[in-house]
Amino acid sequence: MSITLNTNRFGHITASKVSLLIPGKKGERLKAGTTYLEERILEMEFGCALETESTSAAMSFGKLGEVHVNNILGTDYISVGDNTKEHPNPNFAPYVAGSADFDNPRGKFVAELKCFQRKHFATFTKCLLKAKEENNPEIVKLEEPDIYWQGC
Repeated sequence: MSITLNTNRFGHITASKVSLLIPGKKGERLKAGTTYLEERILEMEFGCALETESTSAAMSFGKLGEVHVNNILGTDYISVGDNTKEHPNPNFAPYVAGSADFDNPRGKFVAELKCFQRKHFATFTKCLLKAKEENNPEIVKLEEPDIYWQGC
């Protein structure tokens, strides 16, 4: 299902954008976070997505990548990217929703797939290697907050 037609996402804070709500270095919310919240409120009031959907070569490559990875993973993982779930905590459910890419029912966890373009792939890989080398996941939190908070 199209993200812009998915009524479970209208007005909800999603994992892919939650990093906008994390305070900046001075401890205050970024202007982009305030704008994001204002847009979610408008979506709740009007009952529809504010953004229109578009497709780019990068998005098409990402979709192809998801299919390829799903084929490699085998039967332990199920592609669930079209399913949006509200937050399990009833206090957050009206406001927070997300869509994992893969589910592993036997392992009781979900997986997030990223198909970055080359430059971001290279910088993210360097970040992960540095975090592993220093045994410090906080490096990912600092250098790639949008990816870090989406996986939480």
